[in-house]
Amino acid sequence: MSLAAMGDAACIAVAAIAVPDSHARRRVDDDGLDSLARSIEEVGLLQPIMVRPLGNGRYELLAGARRLRAMQALGRAGVPAVPVTNEGAAVLSLVENMQRQGLDAR
Repeated sequence: MSLAAMGDAACIAVAAIAVPDSHARRRVDDDGLDSLARSIEEVGLLQPIMVRPLGNGRYELLAGARRLRAMQALGRAGVPAVPVTNEGAAVLSLVENMQRQGLDAR
């Protein structure tokens, strides 16, 4: 993905981020999510999530479902996120799906 396809990280309102129905990670291990939330609480979020701007201040989640859920569980209003262009989103989707493990078949 070229740098032109990605923006700089910004704090985006958690409530403004939609998780599409087609998102591959539908089930999340509660213990793993609790562990991630504790880690974020202790050291912060080490990697921002990736989103695609939809307009009107809304975003679609592209990568980072567990990180987003952990931030929600911590009651955080905002999350560090990198806005990605439509071109970047297509490349990111392909790479993420090729590298992803432990997904639901449903």
